[in-house]
Amino acid sequence: MDYLSLLYDPENNPTKSPALIALGNSQIVSVLPTPVTAPAHALQSAVSFPNATMVDKGGATLTALIKNTGGFYDKKLIAFIFETTGGSSLTYIGYQTAYIDQNETKTINFTGEINLVPKNYKIAVYYQNASNAWTALTPSNYPQLNFTLIDSPTTLENIVVDKDVF
Repeated sequence: MDYLSLLYDPENNPTKSPALIALGNSQIVSVLPTPVTAPAHALQSAVSFPNATMVDKGGATLTALIKNTGGFYDKKLIAFIFETTGGSSLTYIGYQTAYIDQNETKTINFTGEINLVPKNYKIAVYYQNASNAWTALTPSNYPQLNFTLIDSPTTLENIVVDKDVF
């Protein structure tokens, strides 16, 4: 059994011997040296883009709802992009560390530019397993999504036209 206390330095000066002040009462906690159970996460619904028929290559955001029923997960997640026929990944978006506690469901966004030729592709969500290899999230019908990549839409600034010219 250990005690956990939250203290702060009101002067915020690391070069001076601090006069720390406690915030609240100390709590009795049990600190586990290693996770008791391995993480066991799965998608709760299909991964999605806001509009899979028009994914902007200049900035795309894929959303995944992930539930962890095992031990604490604190490794990497990524969304790999493939040709629609499969094969090796062409690129990825959203490489990030995820922190998902036991029995927690979390929405994860995979965001980034996709520097590929506009056409149809497939995207799939992977996690870093205990041996640091990439493994597709399950169930297998959820983590993959076909989508159409488009060039970034262009916008026109407000143009003032002299009506006497026409």
